[in-house]
Amino acid sequence: MADKVLVVDDSQVIRGLILELLEHSGFETCSACDGREALEVFQREQPDLLISDLHMPKMNGFELTRKVRAFSDVPILILTGGSGNMGDDRVAAIDAGADAFLMKPFSLNELRARIKELLPKPSCV
Repeated sequence: MADKVLVVDDSQVIRGLILELLEHSGFETCSACDGREALEVFQREQPDLLISDLHMPKMNGFELTRKVRAFSDVPILILTGGSGNMGDDRVAAIDAGADAFLMKPFSLNELRARIKELLPKPSCV
């Protein structure tokens, strides 16, 4: 059975590219455009990995990470284009419970490597 990945990003373009990469690599996928929707999808779909943007409307990635950590130990990969204080965002994301952090723009190979770190199975990406 393929691992399921929830992708959360308010950018439809970025979300679509990540979903395409994951599906091409054999993952099941689900998605959301903000943290509030992501929390509902997470509880319904029970993914094996959460990939989330930080800066989104309604509920940001920090709050989403804290809420997911309250009931799940699923690996969380945070993506961000930044707000000017990358070091602060990284520390805050890790403090909220994220397992890994990736800066936009990132290469697809870099994203694949992070996923392999978080889901270390021979069939990954």
